[in-house]
Amino acid sequence: MESKLKSTSNKNNPGTFWQIWLFDLSNNAQKIVDTVKEGPSSTDHIRIFENIVECEQFIRSLSGDNRILFIADILLGQQIIPQIHQLRQVFAIYIYSTEEQANELWCRQFKKFRGIYTQLNKLIASIPSRYSRRPRRDMDESFVFSILNANIDQEQSTTELDGRFVHSQLLIDALQRMKSTSTEIEEFVYFCLNQKDIKDPNAYPKLVQEFQKEYKSNNSVWWYTRDSFVYRMLNKALRLHNVDVLFLFRFFIRDLAEQPEENQLDYPTHVDRGQSLSTYELKKLQQSVGKMISINSFLSTTLYP
Repeated sequence: MESKLKSTSNKNNPGTFWQIWLFDLSNNAQKIVDTVKEGPSSTDHIRIFENIVECEQFIRSLSGDNRILFIADILLGQQIIPQIHQLRQVFAIYIYSTEEQANELWCRQFKKFRGIYTQLNKLIASIPSRYSRRPRRDMDESFVFSILNANIDQEQSTTELDGRFVHSQLLIDALQRMKSTSTEIEEFVYFCLNQKDIKDPNAYPKLVQEFQKEYKSNNSVWWYTRDSFVYRMLNKALRLHNVDVLFLFRFFIRDLAEQPEENQLDYPTHVDRGQSLSTYELKKLQQSVGKMISINSFLSTTLYP
């Protein structure tokens, strides 16, 4: 049995957040489904499985750019978690068990384990509070970075270096150097208007058309800092290294890099930038002392008078 509770887009739409449940539904099946369905959710889509093979196949069918919050009862979880916990798309694992202390030791051997609950209602209630702490814009402005060991041999070729690190640098540099064309904005607008997974289908086309009419190179920063599709789409493409989308953004990336240079202050000033980090991101930075770090996104701040 597979139950789909919320699913409105292609399952491999990059960056989609999933709740995937694996439960023995032989007893109180409808009660479990109703409890999950009625509970608050911080994710885009929810699936419930009772078959281990079908569940694992579905999880593996999702690309690594998706994010899966996995919840299972202890008996089925013990069979599937060793098989899926290392998959990139699985970022957190929760367990439902009537014997918390007896099973917690087994659960804690998996780094992505987040908690074990004896009451289903409390488990469901805890999920949104944990994964809604970061504002949506903060999620869209995820701190994306690549790391390169600073202690490299000067004769070492780029093929031996961290490919992702080098690729990020070269890609953005190439996009900034590309000459503008008369059709680049129209191509970008056409792409935006043909997006299918839109959360506000009424307001979105109007905002895209406004961008087409009003956008100028000297207001790129204004558009980036505005609460709109622009920063969400750009940061998502940077986060996922989506070359096709970044190519369509080439004019905007070029303008966004040049505008601050043209309007920079003649004197130094102090500004602050706050950024939420996941535990994984924080540990990764802590382990990178002495290494080169490249931030693969734009950092914005506010200059207060």
